[in-house]
This record gives sequence, structure tokens and C-alpha cells, in this order.
Amino acid sequence: TMLGMSLDETAAALAVLSQNGETGGRAGTRLMMAFSRMATQTPQATEAMKKLGVTFKDDATGNVKPFTEILDDLKTKLAGVQGNAQKMTYLKQIFGESFSSMAFLVEQGGDAIKKQLADIRNNMDIGDKMTGAANGMKAAMNSMKGSYEGVFENLTDTLSLPITKYFETLANMLNRVS
Repeated sequence: TMLGMSLDETAAALAVLSQNGETGGRAGTRLMMAFSRMATQTPQATEAMKKLGVTFKDDATGNVKPFTEILDDLKTKLAGVQGNAQKMTYLKQIFGESFSSMAFLVEQGGDAIKKQLADIRNNMDIGDKMTGAANGMKAAMNSMKGSYEGVFENLTDTLSLPITKYFETLANMLNRVS
């Protein structure tokens, strides 16, 4: 995935964007545009980030920071900026055409994505549990079927001799009568 985000982290970001009324395709395009701008910064983006005191890379490792941390950094730094128009200008310089989507993500902060991510992973766990339960039920049914077949065989073996003798005796009696 782009910028070190896993597929489920990206899905969580898209889920948060959907809360702002952005459809899947549009949200995905906006997020991809934002990632692209983060990966290849324009001179305006570099200048805006410098003024805000924000970086996308960890100074110690040189790796890109987690997306949730970037959002939280931007939220904190933008809180100190006077006027909504100036905040939007900074976001447009950094993220280009996807600035409005990013403004919503920044406003929500990294915790919104972390919550969605937890929900996604919890739902995956529930799905895994349901699959496990279904597999367990299938195994129990197969075991019961095997037990039933065993009981039926035993009954057939046990009862076949007496039943056979009964019909033989009945046949002999009918032959004598006739």
C-alpha cells in the first residue's frame, strides 16, 4: 500500500471519509491524490509544512510517520492558525485538490481512523469466529452422521437374524396351512 498504510488502515480512512458523505470511488481518489502529494511534495507543500512545523517523515528513522500521527500533527499545528481561510490555504498547498477531504480527516484526527480500524479488525474477528463456529458445527454433524451410521449398522446386524428367523418361521407356517 501507499505510504506504509495497510489495506485495512486505508479502508478505515475511507470509512471516515464516507462519514463526510464521500462515496467510495470519490473518497478513494481523493485519498490516493493526498498520498501522491505526500510522497512527492511540491515546493508550495514544503513551504506550508515548514511554516506549520509539520513533517511527514520521522526525524530519527527517515521513514514516513503513521498516517494517524500525520493527521494528529496537522490538527495540532492548524489549531494554532488564525482563521479558517488560512487553514484551508495550508491544506490546499499541502494536499492539492484533495484538501477538502483531508480537512475532514484532519478535523476528525487519527483517533477516528484508529476507531474505524478497530471496528474493521473486530468485524474480521467476528467473521473468523463465525467461520470457526460453522466449521465446528459441520464437524459435529459429520460426527453425528458417522455415529448414526454406526448405530444403524449395529441395529441391522443385531436385528437381522431375529427378523430373518421370524419371516422364515412365518413362511413355514403359511406353507403348512396351505
